[in-house]
Amino acid sequence: MSVVKRNMSLAGLLLVCPDSFAVGSVSLTDSAPVATEEEVQESKIERIRVVGAKDSGLELSSTKILKVPGAGNDPIRAIESLPGVVLANGFAPVVRGSSPNDMYYQSDGVPVGNVFHIDSVSTFHPNLIQSFELKTGAWESEFSDSIGGVIDTRLRDPELQDVTTTLDLSFLRAGVLVESQLSDDSAFYLAFRQSLIHLYIENIIGDEEEFKFQQAPINNDYQLKYLKHFSDDNKLVLQATGSSDEVGLLFADDSTEVLQNPDLKGEIGFEQFYHNQSLIWTNHSQHGETVLTLNRLEQSADLIIGQILDLDAVTVDYLAKIKNSHSVANGELSMGIELQNQDVEYSVSGKVQPCNEEFEVCPPSYFSPSDFEQNRLSINFYQAVRRI
Repeated sequence: MSVVKRNMSLAGLLLVCPDSFAVGSVSLTDSAPVATEEEVQESKIERIRVVGAKDSGLELSSTKILKVPGAGNDPIRAIESLPGVVLANGFAPVVRGSSPNDMYYQSDGVPVGNVFHIDSVSTFHPNLIQSFELKTGAWESEFSDSIGGVIDTRLRDPELQDVTTTLDLSFLRAGVLVESQLSDDSAFYLAFRQSLIHLYIENIIGDEEEFKFQQAPINNDYQLKYLKHFSDDNKLVLQATGSSDEVGLLFADDSTEVLQNPDLKGEIGFEQFYHNQSLIWTNHSQHGETVLTLNRLEQSADLIIGQILDLDAVTVDYLAKIKNSHSVANGELSMGIELQNQDVEYSVSGKVQPCNEEFEVCPPSYFSPSDFEQNRLSINFYQAVRRI
């Protein structure tokens, strides 16, 4: 009986408004279109939409990295435990199948010189590392010079807080971190670390008759960042990073090494450093995010092996790039232009050794003639990128 009443009520409504009554978006009128058999069959076909996402590689935050066994409170040091990564010569990260020279190192969008000291400690203060990303393949075209892998480190921005000073002291290293707010919209931090092993390593080794340290292993590093918010959409960052390493040995005249090869007589040492300064302007607008970057990177490497080799090389890179990223219908569109100038100045002298690289056989250097070369090169790079 209730069913009959509901049908009668619906019929009454149709009599009152026969041309305008509708349920949802389907009009209950005599002129409503009738779906064809083809349309009914098409509506039953299952449609699958595949949406691709940018592969950002292996990206980890410092909080997660510090929990990795063997990290030793050094976030980047945990990279050694990642699959496919080894440390060549004890301190240079390498993706299996490549060499240390095939790696590309970047911090906050600008290239840096060294990620690790020769004692395998990273060149960044652990309290400043926000995250790092390891790219082992299929990376963006802006890293076209790398064929081994890319390590992209991100340092956190300074916090708007009162002056804070953090001191770190251990048997291996001492460091200080100063962070402070300068105004309502600006802040900075400065970190410096110095190794300490050079103060007592000779006492650990004891009286070694074969050699002595001309310069005990010593290294240091620093990071400086200044942040200024001009508005919610405009941010300026001034930053500087750098590190240095130095070690030198002096073999005794009657040591086994010198007796086997007299050209080893004298100092055997290694010294390297890098200094990086950059300006980064970030703007957000209706056209997306635009980043303007100006950077200067200076790198130096000095290597001396007795009378066999004396190499002194300095490289200075100037970089200017602008990049825009904004959302489009199917994802994100990135466009940019990069200009780079590289000046290389080097001088090398020593013995020419006809080595067989395949079997790693080298005759004693005292059979080889001496040679000297000095040169200066200037190279320009241009790159335009468009990626979706």
